[in-house]
Amino acid sequence: MVRHLSPSRTSRAASADLDIRVVEQVEEFTQTPHPAIGPLTTPLRRAALQRLATLTSDPQHRTVASVAWLDGQPVGSSELFLGTNCAGLHSLTVPDHYRRRGIGTALVEHTCQEAMSRGASKVVLLASSDGQPLYERCGFAEVARFGYWYRSFQRC
Repeated sequence: MVRHLSPSRTSRAASADLDIRVVEQVEEFTQTPHPAIGPLTTPLRRAALQRLATLTSDPQHRTVASVAWLDGQPVGSSELFLGTNCAGLHSLTVPDHYRRRGIGTALVEHTCQEAMSRGASKVVLLASSDGQPLYERCGFAEVARFGYWYRSFQRC
C-alpha cells in the first residue's frame, strides 16, 4: 500500500491523553514492556529489544521508532524506515485490549508526519488483512497483492 504525503491531510483525533513519543533510548523497556516485544522473558524478546536499540542508535537517523503511551502505559508502536524520498511504515502494533480507540490511527498519522518532516513524499507498507481497513481509512491505497502458500513437510 502507498500513501502520498500532504501537509493538508486531516485525521480524526485520538484521545487527548495519548502521547506518542519517538524512542531515543530503549532502556525504559527493560522495566516496562514494549508493546510489540512484551516482557523480556525469553532470548527472542531480548534480541528484539537489542534490534530496536541498534536501529534507534543509527547515527544517520534513518530509522524512527515511536511508542504511544496512555496513562503511563505503552499501548502501541510503529517503526519508520527512511529512504531518499520514500519511507516504509513497519511493525505497527496495538495490543488487542487497546484496539478500537484510535491508537492505531494516531500512530499511522504520527509516523506519516515524521516521514514528511524528514523529507519523504510517500509512505509504503505491507498490510495484513487485519490492518488493511485501518490503512485505507488513513489514506493508503493498494498497489499490489501478495499471497503466501505454506507447504506441509509430512511424508506421504
